Amino acid sequence: MLKLLYEEDAIAFRKAVNILLNDSWVEVGPVFRQQTHIASSVPDLTIEQKRFTVRFEIKLSDWFTRPQISAHVNGMPDVVEDDISVLVLLSPEEIKPEERFTEEAEQAAKRGIQVVSTTFQKLLESI
Repeated sequence: MLKLLYEEDAIAFRKAVNILLNDSWVEVGPVFRQQTHIASSVPDLTIEQKRFTVRFEIKLSDWFTRPQISAHVNGMPDVVEDDISVLVLLSPEEIKPEERFTEEAEQAAKRGIQVVSTTFQKLLESI
C-alpha cells in the first residue's frame, strides 16, 4: 500500500510516513538547492538525499517477541550523522516498545535507531 502511494504521490507518501513515525521528519526523495554555501565553496546546484530506513514487523495480534525485535534491531543499519533508522511494530493495537521491549529499545537507541508502534487504523488514516 505504501509503495503504491509513493508511486502515485511522493509528497503524500512523505506525509504518511511522517505521521506513522510520530511526526519525526523524514525527507523522502532528493532535495534540490541552488547556490548553497558548503564549507569553502558555493556550487550552482546541489542534489542531496538523506538516507533513511524504515522497517516494519507486522502482526495480526500481539505476538511480538523479544528475540525477533532484537534480531530486527541488530539487522538495522547504524545511524550516521542525520540518517534516520526506524523499526515500526504494526498491529491492531498500539504497544509501548520502550516499556515492553526495554532492553531492545535501549539497544536500538544506543545506535540511533527508533522503535515505534502504530496500528492498522493509524496507517490507513495517514494514507
